[in-house]
Amino acid sequence: MPKSEWRNSSAWIRENHGSVFKLVDNIIEIPTGTQPNSLFHGWNTVWPRPKAADKQSYYLEAEVLATDDGMFQMGVNFYKNPTRVPVPDTKIQAAVSKWICADPSNSSRWVTVRTPFPSH
Repeated sequence: MPKSEWRNSSAWIRENHGSVFKLVDNIIEIPTGTQPNSLFHGWNTVWPRPKAADKQSYYLEAEVLATDDGMFQMGVNFYKNPTRVPVPDTKIQAAVSKWICADPSNSSRWVTVRTPFPSH
């Protein structure tokens, strides 16, 4: 989606256009260099969602190489009702990582990104 639409909640609900991502040697390439005014948002399209186990902790971790003007952030949503497509107010932002930006002094620097979970 165009970066200018990121505050428009209906802009996030659209068809999956995952074909713009490339998988090369187990690395997902996102074309931020050729589409610098776009925001790319991947998500799981499988319903029902798997249920989280009681009293367990979960996190996401990825190795990221941001290049050009690319920026990266990842997160996890929790759904109050995992059995159907969400309706407003059923989704909770459960965890989010810090933003990772390209390092102009080291364009081949990979960074480990991990989602911290809120403390209780």
